[in-house]
Amino acid sequence: MKNIITILIILITNIALGQTFNETKDWISSNTKGSEQVLFLKEDNQIYFLSVRQAGTLLTTFSNNFDPRAVVSISSVKDENNKYSIKLKFKEGGTIVTKLMLDKNKNPVGSVDKINMLGWKIYVEADKEMISRFKKAYIHLFKELGIQLKDGDIF
Repeated sequence: MKNIITILIILITNIALGQTFNETKDWISSNTKGSEQVLFLKEDNQIYFLSVRQAGTLLTTFSNNFDPRAVVSISSVKDENNKYSIKLKFKEGGTIVTKLMLDKNKNPVGSVDKINMLGWKIYVEADKEMISRFKKAYIHLFKELGIQLKDGDIF
């Protein structure tokens, strides 16, 4: 009987404390000071990664979107400058990523490129511990979309 009560408490706690997609994407945005944002549009089944960057006096947003079902794994990677990022690996053969630039009013600037890519990197300025938290947040976002990702750091 004690085991059943313990299991029920754990289940209720997980349900009550589980974050939604919107809460998780808000956590990502607030912990990157708005420089990394995520949107999902059900209408076209696309996940949008928005990277906001300041270049001089210009504020520019780079938008990259693709079908989230193309992602098969996620890992944290460290570059030659000891900076960490999150890497999404796409299914074999890659997927089409739509890339465009937006001005401060979110209007498209320049051309729209559609490129077949094998993976996608999300650049977040964070130490190893924090990048692990970001990776978990992205895993949760995909889980909320019904997509189970493999942890690329484990295999």
